[in-house]
Amino acid sequence: MKDVVSWSDIQPLVEHDIQSVGVPRGEFVVSQMTKAISNAIKFAFEQGDMPDLPTLDIGTGTGYHTMLYLALGQARVFSIDINPQALVFAKERVSRFFPDVHFSSFEHMDDFVAASTGMTPAVNFYNHSLGDISENKTNRYSMVSFNPPILYPFYEVHFDKPATQGVYFETDDVKDETKDLVYGFYENIAHNNLAKGSHTVCIWASLNRHLVELHPFEGSGEEFVHPCKILEKWFGFQFDNEPESVEDFYRHTTVLGAGFFNQENVGELYSKNIRFGLENHLYSKMLIPSGTGEMAGTKFNFGVLHLVKTSDTDNRFSIVNGSSKARP
Repeated sequence: MKDVVSWSDIQPLVEHDIQSVGVPRGEFVVSQMTKAISNAIKFAFEQGDMPDLPTLDIGTGTGYHTMLYLALGQARVFSIDINPQALVFAKERVSRFFPDVHFSSFEHMDDFVAASTGMTPAVNFYNHSLGDISENKTNRYSMVSFNPPILYPFYEVHFDKPATQGVYFETDDVKDETKDLVYGFYENIAHNNLAKGSHTVCIWASLNRHLVELHPFEGSGEEFVHPCKILEKWFGFQFDNEPESVEDFYRHTTVLGAGFFNQENVGELYSKNIRFGLENHLYSKMLIPSGTGEMAGTKFNFGVLHLVKTSDTDNRFSIVNGSSKARP
């Protein structure tokens, strides 16, 4: 399938639009994490041989990855976000950069799959949570991308802006790994909705202790491990090849910033949440605090876990090491 629109042509225009139009209305900036996932997506498409199935963009946000899928020639895209305003903004942006796209509004994802067969390109936006889409265990996707929220709201957070809801996620107990969104993603989507040859890419941030330590909250010793070791422990996933080192996986560093949340007193809220998590050992020691009173320069490392399903019957995967590096 040929490209619908050249990504290299529209990428700078999309990023300028997000910065100049999106950020003032409470959307995300084009972050290091956005770019890292994009690199992995492009790498996967360069390799080819993916099943002829729809793609799934979880946490659409600005629509950046949905547009990348379309530019790479993907005919059918499920675009999911928990914030309804984010979907309004994303649909408006996609329609401007892809005027020929066919927008569907089926409530049930199965209906979109049936109706969009043969359409090029087609997108269906859904105001769903990860839990909502996890209920559908029959759909199969050629590729799934997920850039999950990374911060716990230890103090009350108002989720009225898309970026805010995309950074914080509510949980009753930060020490319970089953309530982590990354846990839910692999327990459900990676377990049920991938065919042999399907790809999945997911940001794996070094903030949450469940994601970097093999035995978090058990004693005082930290053992930082590659994400695949954690998936082996959680679900018994099996891997056909060896992962890269922990240091190589967490190859990216970015700053936890609050200015783009576009809310009143967000700097104070951000500082309180980060400081509480650090002081109570609820964030990992891989987090790099700024040392300033407002915590505005706090950094963290992250990687992109890129897996390819290698079995139709078992939870068996091949690890694509290093696909989030910058593509030439």
